Amino acid sequence: MILVYEFMQNVSLRDHLYGKKMTPLSWKKRLDIYFGAARGLHYLYTGASTGIIHRDVKTTNILLYKNFVANIDDFGLSKDGTTTDRLM
Repeated sequence: MILVYEFMQNVSLRDHLYGKKMTPLSWKKRLDIYFGAARGLHYLYTGASTGIIHRDVKTTNILLYKNFVANIDDFGLSKDGTTTDRLM
Protein backbone atom coordinates (compact mmCIF):
# COMPACT_ATOMS: atom_id res chain seq x y z
CA MET A 1 0.00 0.00 0.00
CA ILE A 2 1.04 3.58 -0.57
CA LEU A 3 -0.34 6.94 0.53
CA VAL A 4 -0.13 9.82 -1.92
CA TYR A 5 -0.51 13.35 -0.60
CA GLU A 6 -0.90 16.54 -2.55
CA PHE A 7 2.11 18.84 -2.17
CA MET A 8 1.38 21.48 0.46
CA GLN A 9 3.88 24.30 0.21
CA ASN A 10 3.15 25.65 3.69
CA VAL A 11 3.21 22.23 5.45
CA SER A 12 0.95 21.74 8.47
CA LEU A 13 -0.60 24.21 10.88
CA ARG A 14 1.43 22.67 13.72
CA ASP A 15 4.70 23.58 11.99
CA HIS A 16 3.64 27.23 11.87
CA LEU A 17 2.39 27.34 15.45
CA TYR A 18 5.25 25.45 17.13
CA GLY A 19 8.05 25.28 14.58
CA LYS A 20 11.18 27.23 15.41
CA LYS A 21 12.18 27.93 11.80
CA MET A 22 8.80 29.22 10.60
CA THR A 23 7.70 32.83 10.69
CA PRO A 24 4.83 33.40 13.13
CA LEU A 25 1.32 33.67 11.67
CA SER A 26 -0.70 36.82 12.20
CA TRP A 27 -3.91 36.48 14.19
CA LYS A 28 -6.00 37.25 11.09
CA LYS A 29 -4.26 34.50 9.13
CA ARG A 30 -4.74 32.07 12.04
CA LEU A 31 -8.46 32.85 12.18
CA ASP A 32 -8.77 32.40 8.41
CA ILE A 33 -7.11 28.98 8.72
CA TYR A 34 -9.33 27.96 11.65
CA PHE A 35 -12.52 29.08 9.87
CA GLY A 36 -11.43 27.26 6.72
CA ALA A 37 -10.87 24.05 8.68
CA ALA A 38 -14.26 24.49 10.38
CA ARG A 39 -15.96 24.92 6.98
CA GLY A 40 -14.24 21.75 5.76
CA LEU A 41 -15.38 19.76 8.80
CA HIS A 42 -18.92 21.13 8.43
CA TYR A 43 -18.93 20.04 4.79
CA LEU A 44 -17.76 16.54 5.73
CA TYR A 45 -20.43 16.25 8.38
CA THR A 46 -23.36 17.62 6.37
CA GLY A 47 -22.27 17.27 2.71
CA ALA A 48 -22.92 13.57 2.11
CA SER A 49 -26.17 11.73 2.81
CA THR A 50 -24.63 9.94 5.81
CA GLY A 51 -21.83 12.41 6.55
CA ILE A 52 -18.26 11.67 7.57
CA ILE A 53 -17.03 12.05 11.14
CA HIS A 54 -13.29 12.82 11.15
CA ARG A 55 -12.45 11.87 14.80
CA ASP A 56 -8.78 12.99 14.62
CA VAL A 57 -8.75 16.77 14.24
CA LYS A 58 -5.44 18.27 15.35
CA THR A 59 -2.92 20.78 14.04
CA THR A 60 -0.81 18.12 12.29
CA ASN A 61 -3.86 17.05 10.26
CA ILE A 62 -4.55 20.54 8.89
CA LEU A 63 -2.31 21.08 5.89
CA LEU A 64 -1.87 24.50 4.29
CA TYR A 65 -1.86 25.37 0.60
CA LYS A 66 0.32 28.10 -0.88
CA ASN A 67 -2.07 30.89 0.22
CA PHE A 68 -2.57 29.34 3.68
CA VAL A 69 -5.87 27.74 2.72
CA ALA A 70 -6.68 24.93 5.15
CA ASN A 71 -7.01 21.34 3.96
CA ILE A 72 -8.27 18.60 6.30
CA ASP A 73 -6.09 15.50 6.12
CA ASP A 74 -5.68 11.96 7.55
CA PHE A 75 -9.01 10.15 7.50
CA GLY A 76 -7.62 7.02 9.15
CA LEU A 77 -9.94 7.22 12.16
CA SER A 78 -12.95 8.65 10.34
CA LYS A 79 -16.26 6.84 10.12
CA ASP A 80 -19.51 7.17 8.27
CA GLY A 81 -22.12 9.06 10.19
CA THR A 82 -25.70 7.90 10.40
CA THR A 83 -28.88 9.82 10.98
CA THR A 84 -28.79 8.79 14.67
CA ASP A 85 -25.24 10.17 15.07
CA ARG A 86 -26.14 13.66 13.89
CA LEU A 87 -26.61 16.42 16.39
CA MET A 88 -28.58 18.70 14.08
